[in-house]
Order: sequence, then C-alpha cells, then structure tokens
Amino acid sequence: MKYLLYFSLLFFLVPFSACEKGQSTAVLEIYVLDPLGNRLTGAEINIYRTREDWEKEENGIKPPEITPETGLIRFVNLEAGAYYIDVKKNLFNNWEGKIETNVQSIGAFYVNTEFIIVKESRSGDVALSKGKKWKASNIKQFGNTVAVENISEPAFRCRYDNVLIFYKSGKYEIQGAGLKCATAEMPTVESGTWQFNDTGTIITLKVEGKTPVTWGVLESSRTKLLFQESSFSLLGLINTDVTYLPVE
Repeated sequence: MKYLLYFSLLFFLVPFSACEKGQSTAVLEIYVLDPLGNRLTGAEINIYRTREDWEKEENGIKPPEITPETGLIRFVNLEAGAYYIDVKKNLFNNWEGKIETNVQSIGAFYVNTEFIIVKESRSGDVALSKGKKWKASNIKQFGNTVAVENISEPAFRCRYDNVLIFYKSGKYEIQGAGLKCATAEMPTVESGTWQFNDTGTIITLKVEGKTPVTWGVLESSRTKLLFQESSFSLLGLINTDVTYLPVE
C-alpha cells in the first residue's frame, strides 16, 4: 500500500512539473482565414514576445512559417505568456485585427488555438515596420491641379514639400525635407499617432496636446495616396486634394 501511494503521487506530480514557469512546453496552433472564413494558403506567419518586436519585425521567436492548404501552422516548445502574431500574404495582413494572444501551458496534451483573419488592409498600403515615406506630388484646389514644386507661395509650399512617414506601430512623423516654414524648424517637424476609421475612408492624425486632424481618404494603394484636407476660410469650406507618392 505504501508503494502504491508513492506511485500515485508521482503520477500527479510529473505532468504538472513540466508546466512550471519558464518551461518550454506550450503549443500554439494558428489557423489563417480570409475574410470569408476560408483557410488561406501561402501566408507567412511570425510570432514575437513583445509588441515592440512585432512593430519592428525583429527577434522572431521561431523561424517564419508558410501556411499549407489547411491554413494551419503549429508552434511547439513555447514558454507560456503573451505572444504577438504577424501574418502577411501579398496585400493581406492582420494588422487591423487580432495580433496578441496569451499562450498557456496546462498539460502535455493542451493546445492553444487561434483563428486569425487577414484582409486587404489599408494599413499595409500606407505603412511599414521601419516606416514608409511619402511625399506630396501635387495638390488640387477649386478644380485646378498644380505640382508642389511649382507652388510659388512659400507659406503654402512649406506645408507640402515635407516627407510624411507612416509606421506599422501606428506612429507617424513629418520630416522637413524641403522649404522650411520657420527658420528654427527641426528636421522632424511633427510626430504623433495615426489610425484609419473602420471603413478606411478617414485617417486621423493625433499629436499630444493638439486637436486631432482628420483627412478624407479618396484613394490608397502601395504606390499612391490621395487625401482630402478640409478647412474653412472667408470663402467657406475649402477642400484640398493632396496626392502622395512613395519615396524610394
């Protein structure tokens, strides 16, 4: 009876000893789906331990995996805790959806499962992990279109010959690249956060301590952005359409 009790205790202790903090026993399986719920093949999956690494796409926990026809990838021998998932295929990604998951290590046969939906994201058009640079090419007001380089009024031109940089992290910068609006203007004129609305028709730029700025999104692709700025003047509401092209 004494030996039976010993082996009974051992049976219960062994499974839980493998689940102690720091043990690499967790399993995470990820199903990648398109917006219609179909399993997506050929998508690249990376997982990270911090949001900062996810934003910069650095220090991946495992080598990248490519989804087969099942749309399923399984990562094994993970430590329990938070993970950040990055999924990309051509113009599709999960940047505007679920990116974080909490992985548990409960027992030898426990599997953490996540269903990740990827879609054609405007964030993927506009931004990159290390920042995607855009420069205004031309503006349109009152039906007239003029190239930024041909704008003669310095007070107006200095607003549009800078470089606009969008980061995957949701941050943005405006860097002074051309004519300055003020003598003391620094290379980085402005920095803050950016976000699309749910329909991708409005982009909002926020700077701490300032009123948020909203632009209409008339067009967005990886090769062209067309934003509409609206302002009031003595003439009433003025819409300015600004075309941005990527900077190599």
